[in-house]
Amino acid sequence: MKSIKIGDKDYELNFGIRFSRALSRVYTMERNIEGNTMKFGLGVRMVVGYLETADPDAIFNSYKAALAKHKKMPTDEQ
Repeated sequence: MKSIKIGDKDYELNFGIRFSRALSRVYTMERNIEGNTMKFGLGVRMVVGYLETADPDAIFNSYKAALAKHKKMPTDEQ
């Protein structure tokens, strides 16, 4: 696994199911089906396009999702 140093602590990055689920909470699509609005998580599929354009928010969201397994996560400011 890869890791990233934030402040003075090393954090392991995990690109598994938690990563996918965390991104799916951020990148969603809504569909109206027979009068009912349904929300679909499309995390990994949607973030790839943003990462190809070097979108700073997508980079931040990807790192944050890769850190989702840690009980004590770094703050957004760190």
